[in-house]
Amino acid sequence: MADGLQNLIADYIKKAPDYENRALMQVAAELLKAQAQRLEQAEGEVDGRTWDHRKW
Repeated sequence: MADGLQNLIADYIKKAPDYENRALMQVAAELLKAQAQRLEQAEGEVDGRTWDHRKW
């Protein structure tokens, strides 16, 4: 889903009529990328905590 949204944002950036809209969409793309990275890190942390044999 994030890839599809990323593509939509990229398409809009190319077609945006003015600087303000392009800038807003660029920030939205950066936010989406940061959120995806945080989600991946959180999933890794959950996996790490789940497989910690000391906490079984």
